[in-house]
Amino acid sequence: MAIGSPSATKNCMAKLPEETSTTIFNLQRRLLQRIDEATATALIIF
Repeated sequence: MAIGSPSATKNCMAKLPEETSTTIFNLQRRLLQRIDEATATALIIF
């Protein structure tokens, strides 16, 4: 099984407590929102 494959990710994530997984996904969502906002701002400026 390759590192980064869906199966490897699923197996690793299954070992984490639910609260940790929720926190990771919330932080990922917030990061992606900030990247989207920064991209939109850059398009307006340039």
